[in-house]
Amino acid sequence: MKTMGDFFKQIREARHVPLTAVAGVRSPASVSRWENNQIEVTSDIIGDALTPLGVDFGDLTIRHFVADVHDHAWAAIAPETWDRAAVCGLRESFAAQRESGNDTPYTRFVVALLDELIRIHDENAQQLSPHITKLISDYTAGLTSYGSAEGVLIEAAVEFTSAAVSVTWMRPLYDSVMGRPGEATLHLKQRLLAFGGTVANSAALSAEFDIMKQTLAMMATVLATMPDNPIGAYNYHVMARLYDYMQDKTAANRAALVAVINTTKVIYPTGYFASFSQYAIAQGWLTAADFAAAPV
Repeated sequence: MKTMGDFFKQIREARHVPLTAVAGVRSPASVSRWENNQIEVTSDIIGDALTPLGVDFGDLTIRHFVADVHDHAWAAIAPETWDRAAVCGLRESFAAQRESGNDTPYTRFVVALLDELIRIHDENAQQLSPHITKLISDYTAGLTSYGSAEGVLIEAAVEFTSAAVSVTWMRPLYDSVMGRPGEATLHLKQRLLAFGGTVANSAALSAEFDIMKQTLAMMATVLATMPDNPIGAYNYHVMARLYDYMQDKTAANRAALVAVINTTKVIYPTGYFASFSQYAIAQGWLTAADFAAAPV
């Protein structure tokens, strides 16, 4: 389990805030020792240190709580693994935090999106409500990083809006990361690539190929700052090969798409290959014969 110090450091580094900016009357060395779990500090000292990060103590507490307790539950939000009871449980956890005093933009955003996803699945709706689309656009406009809750919720929302809108949700985070690529964490870059893969997939499904090309260009730029990162490379290359094939359906482009999907057997847990290959078949991009003929 991450300590509060661990989590504070993660947010500080993701937002490119130096130790000197959060130290206040304390020495940067003291803050560093707390971040590295060498000393304990009081909540009022933590609160003072949070001001330069644009986060208050209540917001830090709920983010820390969510990161440690609920990471495993966010899979219930994905369309293919939708679990209404689990999502309602998440929603009630956040609502309880708001009622207990942690009524922040972050918790309001999470509750609003969980409510919207529940509505969409209950009504079998196909589009986000206009006010939720605006809420996400306004929220992402100021983001320089985001955690598990925000990332999973925004990526889930991509399915229910146009690719042209969802790529605007990706752009602020991309601009922040590439503004200081050497300082952005590996985790943040990986999340950005995963988000890009979601947007590119949405663009492929709606044949918005200009948006798909734009998204892939951003992903390639991020990937160039991440040498020897197989998961990041996979997120980019599977969409890049799909784009190539949808633009020019040659046998060579088809074989290249099959080959990159086959790499899931190596870099992802058992079961992911079956899930994604079946998805590619269901979309009409490939056939079972393509995978049966491909080398393992």
